[in-house]
Amino acid sequence: MSKFKRCAIAFLTAIVLVSALIVPRSVVKSDAADARTQSLQDQIAALNKQIDEYKAQISDLSGKKESAMEAKSKLDQLIAATQQKIDTAEELSKKLDEQIADTEGRIAVKEEEIKATFDKFLERMVVSYEQGDASYLSILVNSENMADFLSRMDTVNSILEYDRELKIKYQNEKASLEADKKSLEEDRAYQENLIAELKLDKEENEKLVGEQEEFLNTIQADLDAAKAQYNDAKAKEDELDAQLKAILAEIAARQRAQQTPSYDFIPSDGFGWPLPGHTYISSGFGWRVIFGYQDYHRGIDIPAPSGTPIHASKSGVVVSATYHGSYGNYVLLDNGMNASGYGESTLYAHMSMLGCAVGQTVNQGDIIGYVGTTGNSTGNHLHFEVRMNGEIQNPLNYVTPY
Repeated sequence: MSKFKRCAIAFLTAIVLVSALIVPRSVVKSDAADARTQSLQDQIAALNKQIDEYKAQISDLSGKKESAMEAKSKLDQLIAATQQKIDTAEELSKKLDEQIADTEGRIAVKEEEIKATFDKFLERMVVSYEQGDASYLSILVNSENMADFLSRMDTVNSILEYDRELKIKYQNEKASLEADKKSLEEDRAYQENLIAELKLDKEENEKLVGEQEEFLNTIQADLDAAKAQYNDAKAKEDELDAQLKAILAEIAARQRAQQTPSYDFIPSDGFGWPLPGHTYISSGFGWRVIFGYQDYHRGIDIPAPSGTPIHASKSGVVVSATYHGSYGNYVLLDNGMNASGYGESTLYAHMSMLGCAVGQTVNQGDIIGYVGTTGNSTGNHLHFEVRMNGEIQNPLNYVTPY
């Protein structure tokens, strides 16, 4: 055998050995929860922390008669936070359904890709087995000169590179498939735990609502506590009323200063009933007697079951959506300026849960919250107010029950 042929065989053998030692690229697996679900998981974690804080505060206040209404306020907020967690968890569960379906789809596609790659791999294995290394050697051994040898060497390298990349592709596809399957198992396990926790949260919330009603009955049974509750609530209402007047008067003045007021909403012609289907008014507008006191009621009270949707009486912008010691969860809407130049606004109080946020534009009939008994309230109802330039009006001069 010539020296040239011996060198060619040695060179080819070295290439085969080096090719066998190449390690396939690793596949990096993404987190089981992608950006769509991570935000909801973070919200649930924050709500869990908030719920624990409310429970600790209620525990500290329990048994202290002088702190009864403060404990009631914390209980209101705890129920609202628990309900918000329930809603967020249900939304997350839907997102996980979509994510699981998406992962299952990717797995099905990848399994088809792997089958195709594996079939090619088997085909190359059969060819390699039938021809053996001798076929590669014969290509080089029959070279006529160095230039021909180098040209044939490129051909051999291309064949070896194709085989190597086919093997790596198969290994990477397998690794990616395993990562998707693991992600799918994690998502399913997380969803199962989430649904189990959701069931417990719903049971806990039902229990809390029962405790809320029991708490109210206890306070009502104690006349002294009820009177103290009234005085405290009245003072808070007066303070809030002054704040609302100042805020709304400023808004009205700013609107009147504009020759052509511009709104982010189209003002509706009239006011609509905020609780369709619930027409009974348990407490009207104006003077009434509570615990022997003359009390001026700033709106009307409309009883309805807890969770009944509350609708915007008129299109507007949310000026306030927060919790108040007397009004509980309440929403204040700036409904724009009417033809007479009066700034109109509506207020909705004692909600179980807010359904809008400050700065949000709502149209007449949009859901802005849900009936509850938060704040200074002895039963589920909506306290509804209408104001002109911040001054309270009789709502029944503007709305008709239906």
